[in-house]
Amino acid sequence: MIVPAGGASYEAPSLSDDIPRGIGSMPVSSVADLGRYLAYRPLADDFWIPIPTRSALARFLLEEPTRLDLRPTDDRRFGPEHHMAGLLHGIRLREYMIEELDAMSYASMWRQMLGLDRINWFVKCQVATGLLRRDIRDLKNQHVFHSYDVRRKNYSSCLTREMEQNWDWACETAARSLGGTTDCGTRNIIAL
Repeated sequence: MIVPAGGASYEAPSLSDDIPRGIGSMPVSSVADLGRYLAYRPLADDFWIPIPTRSALARFLLEEPTRLDLRPTDDRRFGPEHHMAGLLHGIRLREYMIEELDAMSYASMWRQMLGLDRINWFVKCQVATGLLRRDIRDLKNQHVFHSYDVRRKNYSSCLTREMEQNWDWACETAARSLGGTTDCGTRNIIAL
């Protein structure tokens, strides 16, 4: 509580009042939807955390690997903090996908369902994770660039902490409901 010289008290706004928050998680079961979530988008409002199903990830591997446009938009409606939230969200989604694809690359069930031999399946998994890792590196570079534009220095750390907590919760919930074994809590979004 802050009491100014005039004597009237008021609550100071918290640094985290305008930070976008995760509403919950939702399964993504189509490749088209997954591609839409992988594209860059600033986060100005609270958001749903997309958790791709393993069947969507398996079908994603059958698509020709393409680089997405990860450049921020020049739309003036979005401030640097909205771009940072979108970058952190994109990094965490890709980290989740890499963990799942690494686990799936050794599972014979998925390659048999798609009619691929063991080597082709493993190579497709490695190519996809390589592209996702390159996207993460590019997104982290953009995050560093935008962190200099943020008006409040604590915003970046509060936003990162909020995003990590939301994604950890969503990954744990998805792992329990989908029968997965993903442990997303062991990774940090930004390890610069």
